Amino acid sequence: MEDRVKLSYHPDGFVQFSGEIGGKVISGKDFTTGLPKGIGLTTKTIYKPVFSGPTFGLTVWGLDDFDKTKNETRNIVIFEENDWYYRGCSPEKATSWFIEFFVFPVRYWAAARKGRCGFSLTLSFYGFEASMGVIEMKIIELPNQPIFLAGFANRSRTKWTAPSGWVLAGPGEVDETGLGRVLHAYYPKPEFFPKATPLDRKQG
Repeated sequence: MEDRVKLSYHPDGFVQFSGEIGGKVISGKDFTTGLPKGIGLTTKTIYKPVFSGPTFGLTVWGLDDFDKTKNETRNIVIFEENDWYYRGCSPEKATSWFIEFFVFPVRYWAAARKGRCGFSLTLSFYGFEASMGVIEMKIIELPNQPIFLAGFANRSRTKWTAPSGWVLAGPGEVDETGLGRVLHAYYPKPEFFPKATPLDRKQG
C-alpha cells in the first residue's frame, strides 16, 4: 500500500477504508450487490452507534520514529501525561499509547463540563476492565450534527516486534450467524498476514 488511507464512517452505518485522494484506493459499494468493493462493513448508523466498545481506536508505539505535526494552529486534540490511563500495565512498563473514541448523541452534553483544555465528558462504562472506574474523556464537537466525539488515552504494553508502528481499529458488525468482524489497519504489515492484498487501484 503506497497511498494514505482514512477510516470513513458514513451516516447509514457503512464503514470503510478509503483514500485521501479520490480514485487511488479501492473503496465504496458495488451498486449491484451492495457489498464493499474494498475493505468495509455495515454496522449501526452513526446516529445510533454501538456502545459495547469504542467507535474507533488507535494504538501507536515508537513515537520517536514519527513526524511531529507541522500545523500547530489547527484544531487538534492533545493528550498530556496527566490524561493517561494505564491498561494492563504499570506506568513503568508502558511502551505504547492507545486512544479510544466514542460517538455520543447530543443529549450527553448534559454530563459535559468545561475545563482548562476544552470540554470533557465523565462516564462509567458497563463491562469496562475497571468496571466501577470513572473515565474522563476529551470532547470533539461536530458542528451542526446531532452527535459528538469523546475519547481518552491509555498507556499499554505492545507485543509487536517492529520498533515502531500503529494499529487503527474501526467499528464492528455481527451477522445473522453471530460471527463478528472489525475493521483494522496495521503498519507495518503483521507477520500473521502474509497474503494481505493491497487496496491500491493500480495493483487491483
